[in-house]
Amino acid sequence: MVSILHKQRQEVTGLAIRVKGAQRPDPPWTWEEIELEYTVMGRGLRESAVRRAIHLAETEYCSVSATLGGRARITSSYKIVPQGESTT
Repeated sequence: MVSILHKQRQEVTGLAIRVKGAQRPDPPWTWEEIELEYTVMGRGLRESAVRRAIHLAETEYCSVSATLGGRARITSSYKIVPQGESTT
């Protein structure tokens, strides 16, 4: 995802991804739901660029998403945290 944002000329200083999920209660405890929460840190980040990078990462480049996508419901959200920008 960071590579995608760099190609869009976005100055990313950090990325954190929090994953939560729900599994079936019985063996083999397959995943039913997976929630990804992205925190993207950087300077002058455009929301449209972040949304596009997440979409591309999840639909085109993520092997985990490709593997689990047909079995588990995958959702995602994001927040952008400005870094080193003046607030005045």
